[in-house]
Amino acid sequence: MTDKLYAVLHKPKYLRLKQVRTEAELDGVRLSVLPSGISYDRDNIQTSPVDPMPIYLEQVEALLEKLRKIKQERADAISDVIDLADDLDDNEGTIIVLRFISEKSFPDIASDMHRSDRQIYRDYRRAISLLEKKI
Repeated sequence: MTDKLYAVLHKPKYLRLKQVRTEAELDGVRLSVLPSGISYDRDNIQTSPVDPMPIYLEQVEALLEKLRKIKQERADAISDVIDLADDLDDNEGTIIVLRFISEKSFPDIASDMHRSDRQIYRDYRRAISLLEKKI
């Protein structure tokens, strides 16, 4: 598989993982604003002289914007894979979509399409070969 084809086909998965990491980072920022536990080993109560809310809101806004961009980029990447799959015959196109958008394994694809693993591998190799010629 050529580098360009590899990049196009694997981009939705890469962006899904990037989205998951960004959502986890956003959750971490949201949890950081929660009050910490009370320490009873001190005599006086200490309060923070600086309000952390503006910093928190700025971080959340930046992460939400980053997340929006990632989701849009992922939608575009999925559209690119579907456009490539549309140029193939039905079986080959379905295999490409299931493999690179749904991220299914070859045995799962064979089961979903009610075909043998061998037929799926053969059609996959043919699809990749045709896509390499196209790109």
